Amino acid sequence: MSASSGLPEPSLLQQVEQQRIDRLVAELKRRGVTNDRCPRCGTFDWAVSFFQMPAAHEGFVSPFGQGITGYIPVACFNCKNCGYLMYYNLRVIETSEVRK
Repeated sequence: MSASSGLPEPSLLQQVEQQRIDRLVAELKRRGVTNDRCPRCGTFDWAVSFFQMPAAHEGFVSPFGQGITGYIPVACFNCKNCGYLMYYNLRVIETSEVRK
């Protein structure tokens, strides 16, 4: 537990994920994102998760009946008030240069 707050210390995994979120938010700001409020309800209270979103080329049907041809790494910002979801393609945000 943290001596000052009485709350448990975050795990190493939680610390690493928070650092990734902090880098993501800093990169979004560097790219010109200026508003951190939910576009639907105006709240500033987000949960952020990282995952792989299945992707398929339009009209693709595999011989195995699966349409998934790959995955896109994404960060999902979920408004804790209204449930609005915002997705960011991490291939763009974490690996590309700013195009302005």
